[in-house]
Amino acid sequence: MTSPNQEVTDLFPPWSINHWRQVDDSVRGGSSRSYLDSYKKHGSKTEGVYFHGLLDTKTLGGAGFASQKYDYNPVLDLSRSRFQGIRLHVDLAQRAATVIEKSETPDNPCVFTFTIVTTPAKKLPNGRTASRVVWEANFQITALRHYHKVLEIDLPFESFIPTYRGRPVDHLATKSVKAEQHGDHSLEFATERIYEIGLMCRSNFGKQEGEFGLNILKIEAIRVANQARNDNSWWSLMWKCLQRCRACLFL
Repeated sequence: MTSPNQEVTDLFPPWSINHWRQVDDSVRGGSSRSYLDSYKKHGSKTEGVYFHGLLDTKTLGGAGFASQKYDYNPVLDLSRSRFQGIRLHVDLAQRAATVIEKSETPDNPCVFTFTIVTTPAKKLPNGRTASRVVWEANFQITALRHYHKVLEIDLPFESFIPTYRGRPVDHLATKSVKAEQHGDHSLEFATERIYEIGLMCRSNFGKQEGEFGLNILKIEAIRVANQARNDNSWWSLMWKCLQRCRACLFL
């Protein structure tokens, strides 16, 4: 639920499209695929991204995922003392237009996942990258009747759950996860050191499949109320400068 008194910090835009990378189930022999393209919102100069692709469940026997990832170097600091979650601005008008244009139906995938990784990538002796714990929060887009609206979706940090290789991590898996991660902090949701964020569409083991599309105008970090009131204006100015520098680096 969106509060009019909540203050936010922009994470995207700028989107730096070339800095995002495709991570689909092809790494496991699957056939799903994803893309991330920029677009201009109808009737304005606002630039968003179109996350879209094909979610296949047949190749891997019901499983399947398609995702786009963004790596941070240095890490993104969204400490709990200053931030409480993530907000997405989803452009339903553009989504509705895409559905009509492609003759899609509301039965196409409508559950998406926002992902956060708080541990650094590590190379295995065979050259591959070790699996990491991924913190995930799901959200659903079904309100096509509100096609004229921009939907604000809040994902509190408390709503993120740890997953490992696509499955929720429980206490029985903790030891094996820590062993592969080579550390004792693999299951800490350390939002002060975010190495990667991502957008994902997955089959949820056969529950959805086919072409998918999600139009996002903005991604923000929601500030803690007291912190937002106490912050000085210089922080906002510094953050905007850093964002502009990042956009120039990845043009």
